Amino acid sequence: MLISIIIPAFNVELYIERCLLSLDMQDIPKEDYEIIVVNDGSPDNLAEIVKKNQEKIPNLILINQANQGVSGARNNAINIAKGKYILPIDPDDYLKENCFKGILEKVEKFNADIVFLKYEKITDSGKVIWEPDFSNYEETIHSTLNSFFVTKGENNVLSDPDRSWAILYKREIVSKMVEPYPLKVPFLEDAIFLVKYLCYTNSIAFISNEFYKRTIRVGSATNSNLMYSEKSRIGFEIGFKHLISFKELVGTLILPEDRRLYLNQVIIKFMVLHLRNELQAGDRKAFENTLKNYNFKSQDLNLYGVRYPFNLLGSSIKYFPAFFPFVMKNIGRVNFLITKLFS
Repeated sequence: MLISIIIPAFNVELYIERCLLSLDMQDIPKEDYEIIVVNDGSPDNLAEIVKKNQEKIPNLILINQANQGVSGARNNAINIAKGKYILPIDPDDYLKENCFKGILEKVEKFNADIVFLKYEKITDSGKVIWEPDFSNYEETIHSTLNSFFVTKGENNVLSDPDRSWAILYKREIVSKMVEPYPLKVPFLEDAIFLVKYLCYTNSIAFISNEFYKRTIRVGSATNSNLMYSEKSRIGFEIGFKHLISFKELVGTLILPEDRRLYLNQVIIKFMVLHLRNELQAGDRKAFENTLKNYNFKSQDLNLYGVRYPFNLLGSSIKYFPAFFPFVMKNIGRVNFLITKLFS
């Protein structure tokens, strides 16, 4: 079997059938891929809709479980996956019809450890609002992360998010990862999965065939206040600890410098987001204690090569912790002043 498509699903009864039908209308044999939907304790009619579609989609698998969050749902799908590749998809997104054959021909030709696939950010009405440009990076195998950063469209508000969907991963590499997606991290769990996976890779490929339709809708986790909630504050702290544990685990490996720096960058990102939420919560004492703790831990982090804005925010935590609230609030101005001073 070539591909295991994993879909965590919660409260998406209005979208799941569109997603499933787009996966069914593909141009490769059904025995070459499986569709694993994990019903994460959804209170709506999601399970019934999936069961109805199982009658006409023979390679559709449904797992019902008590609510564990998106990470638990994805991990449980990975545990039963049989494909050579893992392909995460979000249930409110969908794929272009009959696109698998052309993409898989290139995937098998490249045999890269990770393959970034083309996607479009679209509105509910189907209007395209952003898409990454892979044109200068496909047909070549890349070993460094430079191509990854360039194609993300950094510092563009519509740019490539920290995502794990629309990316093909080798299952044999995913199997090396302890708890691939971190539990109890409700936001940016994708960033943790991706950076861990990249630490195990040697080759990267990009395919610009039309493929994934990313729906930007009101009410999704990305477009809600979840990132600023107490639940996320706790999750950012858990994510930080998870990454530190991973860094210690791979410490005996000889990681390329770009992987090491990117791992540091994501660690700093979780530090910053945890501190931001602590600051917004208004408990000054708790914030100062957390900042002091991170200031101590950040001494081991190499900030050289970490990208904006986390280079400045990480430096503030490491060298000037008392100024972190100011830097956090005025990051654009601080970057402008530093650029002027050293240009």
